[in-house]
Amino acid sequence: MMSEENEDDIDLNLNSNHQTTKTEDHQWINELRIALERGCDLGSIRNIGQCRPLTDDLRLPVWKVRK
Repeated sequence: MMSEENEDDIDLNLNSNHQTTKTEDHQWINELRIALERGCDLGSIRNIGQCRPLTDDLRLPVWKVRK
């Protein structure tokens, strides 16, 4: 059985990982926006996006690059 202190440590770690994930999600979206503004190619989009779902505002610009 875990002590309350250990449970608190686990909760803090889970919350910390969740915050990091949100920050990372935001970072790749900003990186993709900048790349699209600079006229990137499809390979760059794939490298930045890494199969993550696009936000609604990025779908059209990405499709324009794809054509």
